[in-house]
Amino acid sequence: MLSLLISVLIYQGDASPDFVRAKFPEGKRYVYAKRATIYFDFDSYEVRKEEAGKLSIFRKGEEVIVSGFASPEGSRTYNYSLSERRALSVADILRSRGVSVKSISSEGEDHCWVPGERFFKECRKVEVEEFHGEEGFGLP
Repeated sequence: MLSLLISVLIYQGDASPDFVRAKFPEGKRYVYAKRATIYFDFDSYEVRKEEAGKLSIFRKGEEVIVSGFASPEGSRTYNYSLSERRALSVADILRSRGVSVKSISSEGEDHCWVPGERFFKECRKVEVEEFHGEEGFGLP
């Protein structure tokens, strides 16, 4: 039921407080989230330098949730293991920068919703989302 109590707005920097109040007049509390997607090479859990740069949006002291994914080329068991290693690699980088990792999940190939093999590269990823807990904070 928490999702009914808290609305999530992915803040892109261009929404004024007046716009937000007009768009969501019910006066609920809101969470502003940051999100980064780190892509990997086939059969790899090594974070490339250019991908690691995407993690700079997360600051020391912030809490994040890390989720690893894999494309469906390997066996189901292998893909869960690979997606976990990917998530752990990203979590290690974040922790070394003082970011708190609230949880790490391994999704394997279960959430690869792309049509056809030519898009499998988009499934080889880790998603990092800022975590604000259950309360969030009020509108500006």
